[in-house]
Amino acid sequence: AWFTYQTKDGTLWFGGDGGVSKYALGKWETFTDKEGLPGNTVLSMCETSDGSLWFGTTVGVSRYRNGEYQTYDTRDGLGANIVDCIFEPLPTTSTSRESKAVWFGIRGNGVSQFDLGSKTWRTFNDTTSPRLSNNNVYSIKEDKQGRLYFLTNNGVTRFTFLGDGGIRSDIFTTEDGLPN
Repeated sequence: AWFTYQTKDGTLWFGGDGGVSKYALGKWETFTDKEGLPGNTVLSMCETSDGSLWFGTTVGVSRYRNGEYQTYDTRDGLGANIVDCIFEPLPTTSTSRESKAVWFGIRGNGVSQFDLGSKTWRTFNDTTSPRLSNNNVYSIKEDKQGRLYFLTNNGVTRFTFLGDGGIRSDIFTTEDGLPN
């Protein structure tokens, strides 16, 4: 399995090379491309505040909501099709983020942000402004100030959301105290 995830209702999910399986009430159920996933290698998952289940695969990402799958890939604006992690920041008043968004750590092209309101994509990588320390993002976390941290294989990048709608990027490496 590539990951385990527990949804708010207590259901356990396991993603691997044969789809994603859920374990609830002592029973297993597996979902694959036959049910609507874009591919059968499922690398990541996130349950968002609207009740959607997002599944990151090696060929795009699917949003499962109200019994239907909506799939997104590079043709729709996702920065790359291999989705290693998915994260929804908490609603907070301490940040200048303008709208609700889901963030996707993508292999080879940084991180993509999907705006839930406008249904638009924006991608950040090591050549954009703000920029990331590397284009392989494996994990995304948020601190109490609403700043996002992107773990790459070349350090950690922090995005601070500014009052004017801008984003400041800070990059941390071994020179700053990271172990590797």
